[in-house]
Amino acid sequence: VPVEVLSHIFLFLRDELASDPESLPNSWIRLTCVCRHWREVALGFPALWTDLRFSHPGLTRAMIQRSSNFPLTIIFDERSSKGMSLDLCDALSEAHRLQSVQLRFQSSSPQFYFKGWHGETPLLKDLSVEAVPNTLPKYWPFEHSPKDIPSLRSLSVSRCYVPWSALPLGPNLTSLKLSQNFYRAGDATRPWKWDFVATLRNMVNIQNLHLDYQSIPKGLIHSDYPIVLFPALRTLKLTDEISVVSGFLSVFRIPEGACVNISCYKVAEDETSVNLFL
Repeated sequence: VPVEVLSHIFLFLRDELASDPESLPNSWIRLTCVCRHWREVALGFPALWTDLRFSHPGLTRAMIQRSSNFPLTIIFDERSSKGMSLDLCDALSEAHRLQSVQLRFQSSSPQFYFKGWHGETPLLKDLSVEAVPNTLPKYWPFEHSPKDIPSLRSLSVSRCYVPWSALPLGPNLTSLKLSQNFYRAGDATRPWKWDFVATLRNMVNIQNLHLDYQSIPKGLIHSDYPIVLFPALRTLKLTDEISVVSGFLSVFRIPEGACVNISCYKVAEDETSVNLFL
């Protein structure tokens, strides 16, 4: 089998095993032990080593080296990656070639992991940061402007306290999910109205928008702002108090063909207010 064909077979096998929930992380690496030829082909194919899953201490650093300067995908779950904090720090320090980053934390100080992530991240398209359920909400561990991450298309933040100004909310986003706060957190964590409206007004490419619990400011009134259109929006999910959701819908116009899911959790409010959404 030609080297080029064999290397792409390896890549296909890696991706197939990665998508199989019953497969062990990085189990595809066993193919490097089959024979000397297979090992040489695998080690000489940088794209094969770009999917970092943090299954064994030290392996991540070897994969970073073997992947040369190819774009990196990082999938890190702190619960199953004990003792690998330095490996994650090393991976995130490769900011110039991060392409997709998915992180799940349960520690109280995830900021430690991000100490090496500095400067521009020009290739990053997908960023997801989540605190593990049944733990206290975490503080957003780093701050990057949209200019630092110009290619970002998808941003998801769950169960983290996030200052609105710290989020890389650029005009190229097509998917945004913010469910960073519990409803018990209080109104102090909500974004400022003018910043919120101005930022979303620039998101002309947004297709999927999901805003939960304290992600929407209170007191939005349509008479205070020019109507904001979402021309590309396909799905909208809002979870908040009835008055907050109705304020949002008074300022932002949703395309007729969009799928809308609204959940309101403050039962003490006038239930007839639901007519505002019909």
